[in-house]
Amino acid sequence: MRGLTFVELARYPFCVAVSPRHDLARAKKVRTEALLAESLLGYTRKDYPDYYTEVEALFKDNPRKPVFAEEHDSVTSLIAGIEASHGVAILPSCVACLAGPRLRLVPLDPAGPLLIVGVLVQAKASALVEDFVQTALSATPSPAN
Repeated sequence: MRGLTFVELARYPFCVAVSPRHDLARAKKVRTEALLAESLLGYTRKDYPDYYTEVEALFKDNPRKPVFAEEHDSVTSLIAGIEASHGVAILPSCVACLAGPRLRLVPLDPAGPLLIVGVLVQAKASALVEDFVQTALSATPSPAN
């Protein structure tokens, strides 16, 4: 990592992704304990172990732990499972750009972790890399505080 700098581009809060037909789709916020009664969908544990670390941290104060009904190998597969009413998932808000009206993303209460998106650049990056970073910074929303 020597000689590399992390440049943060955006932060996205985790939300509950539900089908627009789901009862939770009308909620303004969803309490994490309410998710324990739902069929949870997630990514494949083998390929996305950090996803489970983040999700399980949401339930750290609850004696009951989440049980996942399905695991999916991609975000598109996960979106399709939610849309087909197989369950709900905890996903970052940036999934909205892929899902569009197929899903409703409801904020968590209390707010969960943030997905921080950025790039690693060399300390002495070329002008082309610097231009890329500046373009990416101007094209993304301001990071949440």
